[in-house]
Amino acid sequence: MDTEHEEYRRSFPGLQEAMDHTWAQVSKANDIISTGLEENDNNATKRLAKHLDTTTLSLDEGWHDSGTISSRAATWGTCRRRLEPGSTNTTIEKWYRMWRLMFPTALADEFNLLKIADPPFYDFRDSSRSIFDEAEAIKSGGSSQVFRVRIHPSHIPDNGGQLKGDLAFAVKKINGTSKDYARERDAYQRLSLDQNPHPHIIPLLATYKKEGKYHFVFPSADGDLAMFWRNQPRPSNDKRSLEWFGGQMRGLADALSTVHGQNSHDGYLHGVHGDLKPENILYFGSNDSDRWSTFALADFGSSYFCTPEERDIPKGLKHTPAYRAPEIDTTTVGITQAYDIWSLGCVFAEAISWFYDGKAGIAKLIEARLDDENNSPNRDAFFYVKFNFDMRGGLSAKLKPDIRRLLISLRGKSRSSPFMDDMLYIVLEGMLKVNMSERMSAREILTALTQMCMNLESDPAYSEPRTSDVEMVGQPFFLT
Repeated sequence: MDTEHEEYRRSFPGLQEAMDHTWAQVSKANDIISTGLEENDNNATKRLAKHLDTTTLSLDEGWHDSGTISSRAATWGTCRRRLEPGSTNTTIEKWYRMWRLMFPTALADEFNLLKIADPPFYDFRDSSRSIFDEAEAIKSGGSSQVFRVRIHPSHIPDNGGQLKGDLAFAVKKINGTSKDYARERDAYQRLSLDQNPHPHIIPLLATYKKEGKYHFVFPSADGDLAMFWRNQPRPSNDKRSLEWFGGQMRGLADALSTVHGQNSHDGYLHGVHGDLKPENILYFGSNDSDRWSTFALADFGSSYFCTPEERDIPKGLKHTPAYRAPEIDTTTVGITQAYDIWSLGCVFAEAISWFYDGKAGIAKLIEARLDDENNSPNRDAFFYVKFNFDMRGGLSAKLKPDIRRLLISLRGKSRSSPFMDDMLYIVLEGMLKVNMSERMSAREILTALTQMCMNLESDPAYSEPRTSDVEMVGQPFFLT
């Protein structure tokens, strides 16, 4: 078996060299943060929630008359119109800067803005006046609602006809308590995106409280990845498409590495996202035109951030069953950074399936994920759990065989290439591993994908597809 495994690994020489270098550091880099708190909030989030409950923020009536969000939107809209169609990789960073032009720091005293809040926080109290001209509900869940809101150009003073269309933003309304708001707010403060914007993490532009409910304001995306899989045809199978695809997968790995604190040299930030899934990854632009789509990590409502002095991660954080890691069912460790890697591996598996077969590929993967004979929570998951009679009643998990077979079969398709083979290798050998300690860290995935993207540029053969469908020779290691 070991010989067969080594032969399989040697079929990926370029990637294996990069992975061998990083695997030597796997135990240190993975650094699974232990869990132990019975409460759901860390000290920083508790302090922020307590502050929000005991502090009243007010805005002068002039805010409603001439200083509303719409009255300051002209600068944002003008700058947005100047964005070049091909600059989607830096669009999110520019959007954040443009929003801050709408709310310059010098206006803090005028609007009685909470000075310690960054991004800015505004309290509209119980005012019934609408902040935006239009609001369309686009997503609703138990803990929040998301609206696409618009500001009409005619309602922007001194517009001068420069804006031809509405300004659109996304507003997330929190249905829960101030602690729920504080958790997500704390995540953005820890990430410091205002100082270090990340092109693959959605920026928080502002927050406000109105009629007792907290709201987050974000740039308006074109949709989430679940919508993207359904609506976008599979891309053409050429080098340019592979460069875009690899760039987005690398970007998401970079975003998660940032969340995990593995891109930080001072080691101050340690965090988990906690709910990675297609619905929590947004896209901007469309790949059926000259403007290629950019993917961005979103929704930090289940996240947790701590300093080296605050190393405990709470239990009981909400998660999505289909994308949960198997240790949730088989252990008591809770949601860790390794948990995020499994969830991102599920997303990558969907992305690869879409690249090969479009929405039909997604449908096949979902079918492989479902277990019609099982009514337990494992019915819709990437793994199954079994009872071990020889392990004193313990539970163990395995990646569902149908999922493994489906992903491995993609290597035999004519659209496959050495690059896509390596993508499958990372997902199956480094991410969808039941044993937490065998999963790569986000930083290791980023390193491998960076090398792969460099190979796309330097080696024409790396992106060359097969000329026809072929059958797999032998049995890959992960089918055993």
